[in-house]
Amino acid sequence: MNPRTIPDTDTYRSQGWWRDVTFLDDLDRHTRETPLKTALIEMRPEGSTHVSYHELSAAVDIHAETLLRIGIGAQDVVAVQLGNRRELPILLFACMRVGAVFCPIAPECPTGELSHRLTVADVKLLITSNEPPPADADEELRDCENSTIPTSVTVLHVDALTQLNAGNPAEPEPPATHRRAESINSDDPTLILFTSGTTGFSKGVVHTSNTLYAAIRAYVDILLLTHQDVTAITTPLVHYSGIGQGILGTIHAGATAAFTPQNEPEDHLQLISRNSATLVYGPPKKIEAIAALQQTCTGSAVDTLTRVVVGTAPVLPRLLHTVRHAFRARVFSVWGLSEFGPITTTVPLFLDDKTTRTNGRPADSVALKLEDFPPATDGTGRLYAKGASRAITYAGTPDKMNEALDADGWFDTGDLARRNAAGEIKILGRATDSIVRDGKVAPIADIEASLLEVPSVNDAVVLSRSTADDHPIVTVVLVARRNVPLPEVQEALSIDFTDFPIDEVQIVPEIPRTLTGKARKAELRTRLEPR
Repeated sequence: MNPRTIPDTDTYRSQGWWRDVTFLDDLDRHTRETPLKTALIEMRPEGSTHVSYHELSAAVDIHAETLLRIGIGAQDVVAVQLGNRRELPILLFACMRVGAVFCPIAPECPTGELSHRLTVADVKLLITSNEPPPADADEELRDCENSTIPTSVTVLHVDALTQLNAGNPAEPEPPATHRRAESINSDDPTLILFTSGTTGFSKGVVHTSNTLYAAIRAYVDILLLTHQDVTAITTPLVHYSGIGQGILGTIHAGATAAFTPQNEPEDHLQLISRNSATLVYGPPKKIEAIAALQQTCTGSAVDTLTRVVVGTAPVLPRLLHTVRHAFRARVFSVWGLSEFGPITTTVPLFLDDKTTRTNGRPADSVALKLEDFPPATDGTGRLYAKGASRAITYAGTPDKMNEALDADGWFDTGDLARRNAAGEIKILGRATDSIVRDGKVAPIADIEASLLEVPSVNDAVVLSRSTADDHPIVTVVLVARRNVPLPEVQEALSIDFTDFPIDEVQIVPEIPRTLTGKARKAELRTRLEPR
């Protein structure tokens, strides 16, 4: 192993960021202590399903026995292609029970990307809710579907898994699975999460129980999450925020996790109100839509919500104002990446308005540093991270992890940031997408978030590109319900972003994005190139 990739295990253990037990032990402990407490709530249009800690553990044991029967064992990789449904966390813990590696994949994953993920992760079993093409389907369609799945991968529909489970009643203490569980090492690979892949195929980030625990414990500590909480998860469970903070963080605390496969503001507001949620996590646009809808609901106050956690993009004053009036809850900003989980957070001692100015301080399990970014003279630097929550490698491509680490083991996040006198970090955007004027780096993430406040604008990105005569220009690309002229955009940005004038506005039907919602700016530039 490259010395740069070897973690400082003794230090992390002595500091309490790593431990000798796993999240499976957390589940077992809460099952013993509070067996009847609700662990999961799956809310569907036809009704909600409440799963107690005892029922969750029993379901995990049944699924684990089934996995063993069909040949899944220690360090085999099981890909699970499901939406927000209770089978996903059950299978997550079932894989832990048998020592397998869990690899969540979105149901809408394109065929080429799916084939790539199954290959680089060396997947042995794919459990999916997607239906295969019907027998009378076009032969070309069936051939395309079949060629997507490597021949080494066994495919099992989730309904077929249910049928296998039906013939496998759980014993009070299934001996085979518990023997296997005792051999699980908290430093062994546990989870493979794929990055967004904005510039090509995604990378499979490999986490152990300990690297996950370091990030999740820091998150739980900052938000003061306890067994009394009900967390409403509005993000896909296949993403770090859903499976990490949402499922593992909640189970670690002995709390209740509520989720739904529906994705409209009405669904998420019901998820919060019907289940008396105390905490909700989501991206800014989704959180604002939920809060705005709540403001229109008369006589149906949501008074249980105390914390609103906003991730992936800046928190603007309008969002803060809307949440305050809708829920009277504290707003937290969280920023992170698949390789580390959350690495900056605002803490309870911050005044709320600071949430709109910084991404907070480094999470307790992570150290951050800024390296010089030569075009900039305003204190902006390239952001590097190091700590107990860093993934151990990339599945199938360990050399890429080596390339991302410097000689002292610092990981290049690829982002630009500034640090203020109080040690708070402000994320400005990707270095590859940076726009520099007179030594100042444009806060692209803030500009894009501000553009969403322009009436009729549904989506927005800012990028630099060249005209036909190679003249550099700054382009705002909008998805809007009407034509938004350049002067209106310039006026919207005139107060906070005077140093970064916009040269043109392009209206497009849609902005290409990855499965995790990140804009594919390279692809967008190609689309806008003069012909």
